Amino acid sequence: MNSDADHRPATDHEQLLSEVAELAVDRGLDIATPERIAEFLQHYFKHADSSTLLARPAGLIAGALLHHAKLAWWRLPGESHVELFTPSLYSDGWDAGGHTVLTVVTDDKDWLVDTVTMVLARQGWAVRDLVHPQYSVLRDADGRLLDVVHRDQEQSAIAEAWLWIELYPPAGSSAEEAIPDLAEALEASLADLEAATRD
Repeated sequence: MNSDADHRPATDHEQLLSEVAELAVDRGLDIATPERIAEFLQHYFKHADSSTLLARPAGLIAGALLHHAKLAWWRLPGESHVELFTPSLYSDGWDAGGHTVLTVVTDDKDWLVDTVTMVLARQGWAVRDLVHPQYSVLRDADGRLLDVVHRDQEQSAIAEAWLWIELYPPAGSSAEEAIPDLAEALEASLADLEAATRD
């Protein structure tokens, strides 16, 4: 996948993530310092440094980050949080170039990406970009996110998978028309996967 991010020097990449972190704090992500959030972002893009997200202005990346972080704010073990929509600069304050975005926060498990991409293919959606960070997180008894501790091996940490996928809708359909069926299929498949991996 080619983008301007493919050709961005490492120092520019680090500067971009620093700027995104500062914007995220300014916009309400107040659980950590900009330096800590920049570290979180470095891990987010650890295996996706050519993501189309990184070719966008810092403000749009910060909007995407906040969207994904809010989805992760509260989650109990075994739950899969899924959101599917087409963000708009006018209504959401950020966009994905007109593309539909699927975000997932769930327990890290085998076959997760395969399961999600198979559902997308069956429903006729095409993947434009996929970012799949894996984190160890700390949560309280109610599921509130306390910290992301991918740096350390903490016994009480929960292994989570976060997915960011940008999509093209099925040929001949608008995203608005196709989103409800896709959302239903994803919820069912993730529930089946959770049951299969728990047994």
